[in-house]
Amino acid sequence: MNDERRLLVAADGALACVGLYLGAMGPSLSTFAADAGVSLDTAGLLITGLAIGGVSASALVTVAVHRRSQRIVMAVGATAMACSMVGLALLDGWWLLLLAAVAVGAGGGLVDAGVHGVAAKTTHPARAVARLNVAFAVGAVIGPVWAGVVLEFLEWRWLAFSGIGAVTAGVALALWTAPEPLRPTFGTRAAPSFGAVPLVVLAMAGLLFLYVGAETGLGAWTTAFTRWAADTSLLAGALVTSGYWAALFFGRLANGAAIDRGQDPARILLLSIVGAGAGCLVLVAGGHVLALGTAGAVLTGFCFGPIWPSCMALALRAGNDATPAMLVTVGNGGAITLPWIQGRVLVEGGTRAGMSVTAILCAGMLAIAMVARRQAPPTNPGDTVGPERRPRRTS
Repeated sequence: MNDERRLLVAADGALACVGLYLGAMGPSLSTFAADAGVSLDTAGLLITGLAIGGVSASALVTVAVHRRSQRIVMAVGATAMACSMVGLALLDGWWLLLLAAVAVGAGGGLVDAGVHGVAAKTTHPARAVARLNVAFAVGAVIGPVWAGVVLEFLEWRWLAFSGIGAVTAGVALALWTAPEPLRPTFGTRAAPSFGAVPLVVLAMAGLLFLYVGAETGLGAWTTAFTRWAADTSLLAGALVTSGYWAALFFGRLANGAAIDRGQDPARILLLSIVGAGAGCLVLVAGGHVLALGTAGAVLTGFCFGPIWPSCMALALRAGNDATPAMLVTVGNGGAITLPWIQGRVLVEGGTRAGMSVTAILCAGMLAIAMVARRQAPPTNPGDTVGPERRPRRTS
């Protein structure tokens, strides 16, 4: 295994750990609410805490450390995640739990920015980004099942989150001992710009803001939605949540296959958003029937799968060293308020109103994608960051 491959495997593991804790949060919110003595929608502020920590950390990478070793950024992030997970496992006081969530999110933000910074500088950035997002989805599939089984049968929150922390500690060790990445430079493809930032990058950042809010919100509230709308157990709701993340995993596999066939990320993005909107409508209209609700969640998850890597691919073509961390920062900003708003709507307005929030966010994403497609640079299969990465012919 060469150095680049070894580092990417470690990076995949780190982002899978982010998926693990994020996926586990959905089935755990009711337990956090009961243990801390707060309402369910208030417990949803733990998602906000995760996002605040993540945005703050990735913003630091954007402003100050995007040119430094992204392996070290990832290793520090994974170590912080592992240590802070103890707080989510053992603390009961509400404000202490919220601080622990911020700390876990900060570690996750460093990991998120670092892994995308590494991927953007590898030999095949589009494939590396697609693989990273598959790894995240794998973690997000396992997280709800792990937490759902532990909480349903044992009611041991400490076991659910300390287990995730132990896995994360192992990944952190792998990152500390991994080799440094290759460091090719970004391309300088011209693009329409607003100040120093290309319009395509701005548009993709805005779209990711809505997307992360929608993806995180649906992952956080699907368990509660299923329990209330279809009158099921916590474990059944957790399995539907896991099905949503599993569909996202397959959607990202499909995205990787499409990229390998040279499909245009802008086209993939549009089709994915339209499909996700259709899945949301099924969820809203038929969520009271378990089978229909599950089908709607699965369709939405599958179509959500290609959105993040497609946005990243389109933006990196016109980007620079700071672009990956900037996209992660702005995108994860959507998780600060949008999932909490969705939780409030779900509690106050009912299940259909709560799931309608995701459909509205899909409509906003579609509008941005249609405008941005006209500004996107031409497709270079396997090369998302500029023509300089392609080998030159010699006479």
